[in-house]
Amino acid sequence: MQLLLASHLVEESGINCNGSFPSHLMSYINPYKIFFLKQIYETSYMILLSYNRTTLAGIKKWIPGAHFERARGTPAENRAYCSKDGDFAEWGCIPTTTGRPCKFGDVLNLAESGQIGAIKEAYPGVYLRYKATLLSSLVCNTTDLKNSCGVWLCGPPRSGKDYAVRQLNGVYMKMLNKWWDGYKNDDYVLISDIEPDHGKWLGYYLKIWCDMYAFNAEIKGGSMKIRPKKIFMTSNFKLEEVFTGEIYNAIAARCNIYDYSNGSDVVITRRMQPQPSDVFISALAANEDGLSFTPSISPPCAGEESVVPSIPEGSEDTTD
Repeated sequence: MQLLLASHLVEESGINCNGSFPSHLMSYINPYKIFFLKQIYETSYMILLSYNRTTLAGIKKWIPGAHFERARGTPAENRAYCSKDGDFAEWGCIPTTTGRPCKFGDVLNLAESGQIGAIKEAYPGVYLRYKATLLSSLVCNTTDLKNSCGVWLCGPPRSGKDYAVRQLNGVYMKMLNKWWDGYKNDDYVLISDIEPDHGKWLGYYLKIWCDMYAFNAEIKGGSMKIRPKKIFMTSNFKLEEVFTGEIYNAIAARCNIYDYSNGSDVVITRRMQPQPSDVFISALAANEDGLSFTPSISPPCAGEESVVPSIPEGSEDTTD
C-alpha cells in the first residue's frame, strides 16, 4: 500500500516513525504492519510507504482525503522495500504467504494463537466457512493437574459467590450447557446458579471437567482439548441438594466445597486426595495383549491438600 499525504494530513493523523502509531488507527491494523514516512522533494507532501494487509475500503477510513495505491509483490518484498532506508516502524510478525493468494497459513497461525477476532476482520469469508475448525485449532493448555479442580460455592442470594470468582484474572463465564464456544485457554471457569433441575444431566459433565485430566471440550461443529486450572460453580443450594447417589460422591470427591448456607461463616470441606490403585492395570496387563502402560505418576503429598471436614473462615489459601 502506497499512501500520498499532504503535510497537514500527516500532522492531523499523528503518524510518525519513532515507533508509535496513533491509537485511533490501531483498529485498522492487522497483525503485521510496516511503514516509513518520507517528504517528496521540494513539495508540501509526504509519502507513506507501507505494507498492511487490508481492503481498500477499510484503508480509506484511516485518513480522509488521502490517496492510496495497492502494494505489489510478496509480504517479504514489501517489507524489504519499506525498510530499505532504515527509518521505519514495524509491528507484529510478517505473514508467511507466498506470491500466490494462499492465506490459510496465516489464518492457522492466528487461530492457534487465539486471535479469532483478527481472522474475522481480515478474512471474513474464511471465518464464516470455517469458524468451528478455527476454534478447534486454538492451542490450549492440556497439561494434567496434580489434583481435581472443582470448587463449589453455595449460599443465599447476594452473598458474593460470583463476585468473588469474578475478581480473578482470566475467568471464562461458561453457560449452563455442554458447549465451550468462546473459551480461549482461560485459567478459570465459572458456572453460575446451578439448581437441582440441572443435576439430572450436569453431573456427567462435571465429573469430567472437574477431574485432573485434560478433556475434549465440545464447541458447535467441533471440539478442542483443554485443561483449565479451576472449575468454579456457584449455587443457592448445597451440593447434596443438586446431586444424589454415586454422582454426588464422584463430584464431592473432585470439589472443595465452600458452604455459607448458615449465613454466619463459611464451612469448607476439602476434596479427596487422589489415591490411584493399580488393580485394573494389573488385571489388564495380565489379560489383554499388546498393552503398554506409562510409568505411574505419584500423587501429590498429603500435606499439599488434605481432607478436612471444616476449616475456620480465612484459613484457606488464596488459590481456590
